[in-house]
Amino acid sequence: MPVPLKDILEKLSREVGFSLEFKNRDVEEAWRRAVGETICKNAIPYSLRRGILWVICTGPHWMAELQMLKETIKERMNSQLGPGRIKDIRFKVGQIPERDKPQDQPEVEITPEEAQRILSPLEDKPLRETALRILKAIKRHHRAERS
Repeated sequence: MPVPLKDILEKLSREVGFSLEFKNRDVEEAWRRAVGETICKNAIPYSLRRGILWVICTGPHWMAELQMLKETIKERMNSQLGPGRIKDIRFKVGQIPERDKPQDQPEVEITPEEAQRILSPLEDKPLRETALRILKAIKRHHRAERS
């Protein structure tokens, strides 16, 4: 069964100590204002592509609740971000990364053995090479942010 590249990158980020954190601060702030602090502790945006906002929820009950509120949340966010910026909101259950302690994470290099082990589900060699370049770029970006 094929493994999505995003899952592989998330696994690597957890193992080597850096996060694939959502960097769109205006969308994060619009989310926070639209849903409030309680929901923010249990659901956060992690991707915005082509107008689709993806949100990680801590459990299926939060996902179901937010699904019912989706249109209201979308309207509130678009009133802050501009009409049509958020076309749809989709939810998935997952682990919300801790954002308060990124400086506590140890600096860890990606060894060829680690990369091979983590990327091994990708059978297509060009895709594996592309994924490795992405991982290295993420690591460089992470180092630059910490400097």
